[in-house]
Amino acid sequence: MIMRIYLVFLIFIFSKGLYGQIYGHKLFNLGDRNLNVSGIFLNTVNNRGYIPVIYPPGDTSTIITIDSEGNSRLDFEIPAFLLPQNSFTHFDGFNYFYGKTKIIQNDLQIIKLNITNQIIWRNNFQTDLDFSFPNDMVTVYNHLYITSVSERTEPYHRRINLKKIDTLGQELWSRNYNSTGYVSYPSQAIASSDNQLLLSATLKQQFGVGFVRSQLMKINDLGNIVWEVLGMEKLRGGAVIANVAELSNGNLLQLYEVDKFNDSEFSSIYNWAPVRMDWYDADGNFLFHKYIKYPNSQQFERGGVVAGNGDYFFVTGSHSDNNIPVERYGVVTKFDNQGDTIWTKQYYHPDYPTLDDFRFIRNLVELDNGDLLLMGMTEGEGGYLNAWFMRVNEHGCFGTANCEDLVTSTETELDLSLLDIKIFPNPATDILQITSSADRPIQGAKLYDFSGQMLVEMDLPSNGQSSLEISVVDFPAGNYILSLELKGGKIVTEMVRVAGR
Repeated sequence: MIMRIYLVFLIFIFSKGLYGQIYGHKLFNLGDRNLNVSGIFLNTVNNRGYIPVIYPPGDTSTIITIDSEGNSRLDFEIPAFLLPQNSFTHFDGFNYFYGKTKIIQNDLQIIKLNITNQIIWRNNFQTDLDFSFPNDMVTVYNHLYITSVSERTEPYHRRINLKKIDTLGQELWSRNYNSTGYVSYPSQAIASSDNQLLLSATLKQQFGVGFVRSQLMKINDLGNIVWEVLGMEKLRGGAVIANVAELSNGNLLQLYEVDKFNDSEFSSIYNWAPVRMDWYDADGNFLFHKYIKYPNSQQFERGGVVAGNGDYFFVTGSHSDNNIPVERYGVVTKFDNQGDTIWTKQYYHPDYPTLDDFRFIRNLVELDNGDLLLMGMTEGEGGYLNAWFMRVNEHGCFGTANCEDLVTSTETELDLSLLDIKIFPNPATDILQITSSADRPIQGAKLYDFSGQMLVEMDLPSNGQSSLEISVVDFPAGNYILSLELKGGKIVTEMVRVAGR
């Protein structure tokens, strides 16, 4: 079936001619709609961030795409499609989205798109139970693995389903996990470093005495369980998510909230529902645990856990107090691999400083240079939830080595004159010249039109030359975007104009 994907292109121009933002905030909205974003996912082929909007009104899903600075926004919509939280993956130059059709209760679907967002195929994977809801999609050895909740209403039970799909959209096998005597829910699946699947879930006995516990399974490419471990502490009531990450040393980390309400020694000091962090080795052997503790006058709502590029990991979420009005901030904590805090930063958008505004950081992506792309939600114009993007450095700051624990900034700009970078003439009619000194900070330049198409790409020669010339004689009069790559991988952009001749 041929489907239409509607494209909307938006470029953000700041009031200043230079909008060379390296670090700062961006808000994205879709009119009068509350956006519940699932996070940000980086496509390494085109270096764009993909932001799926989950549970939208109606039956249309929106994917917001941006560059690594939050610019060059390009949206596309997929009609008759609902997205779960972990709905995107890409490999071999193709994007895959996982979801379902709202009107079919036991429906699961995958859509394969090329790099220009044209549909290659869209396949259904209906289950044999009464209700299914998609949860996760990961890739291992060029195959897709999708998890879902499968539910039967009579006799009632809820199980975990895992399917292996090839790149042609064919189902290779389907497996159910946990017996019908349990109520289980998959939280997160990730690929392990040895190309197997790590599945994190919660589990409760449906009949008899028992409490909700965490569950962690390692599953091979045939769907067989290699090993399984269950958590040792009672989970907090409600919908608890059990996240998992594989650390740089090969150990596994699982996070979930536990119930310490009846532990008076603990709850008299700390919040009664702390996040417990369990460490396991690669074979599922328990190593140790720690808690993320907040005073009992404060709350922490967890977003997720992300393994870092080095010997550390990140936990995202929202931090608030019990005051009236509530003070609520998005929060990121960087831990070393042993669970010791490196730094914790709280964030709010400077244009919306009201204390009790909703602020939540869902997840993050770490770039090769250590910068972090944060994605969450915050209240914006009209009180609607906006997608909230931030780029910060390895210290959690907007471009500095040190910053306050409560961080806000409109943006951090580089003044090109301080870098001895000159762009002239602007407007240009024939040749646009770029000169630099200061240890030759410019590594290259790219010129884009306002549709996002790259027109020119040039690298600065290594023979000591410190200037570039870009011919614009064949370009129509109008505004263009010049992107300069600086020494160290930083990018600044400036709007330039081609004058009529």
